[in-house]
Amino acid sequence: MAITAEQLNAFLATQGVTLDPLMVDAIVELANNPALQECFDANGYTPAVQTVLCLYLAYLIALGSFSRFITSQTAPNGASRSFNQATLSDMWKGALAALGAFDPANCLGDFLPADPTVTKKYFSRVGVACYNRR
Repeated sequence: MAITAEQLNAFLATQGVTLDPLMVDAIVELANNPALQECFDANGYTPAVQTVLCLYLAYLIALGSFSRFITSQTAPNGASRSFNQATLSDMWKGALAALGAFDPANCLGDFLPADPTVTKKYFSRVGVACYNRR
């Protein structure tokens, strides 16, 4: 089951996230990968589970595009919004936990972006000459 840009925008809005329409369209295209649909069908995932998985996959891809979310909102018309900075680690872990509960066949395994909370370490090795000294 494919997700739409409208569905993704609605889901992201509940998380206090607004993305550029071009970004939303690209993320929707990534989440609607035909290989995912084949895996979902082969493992008997219901349409509802497929939608949840695709939305969470899109959410994980979108995580790198924002760094704040709405914590409270008021209106008619004492207009007010409060934002909070979420840690990327907390958002990432929460989304992965939700995916794990719905994807026991690991259909999304190859499609998940790399964990942005893990710092890559680069090592270089410099040649060392050992001299026989007496």
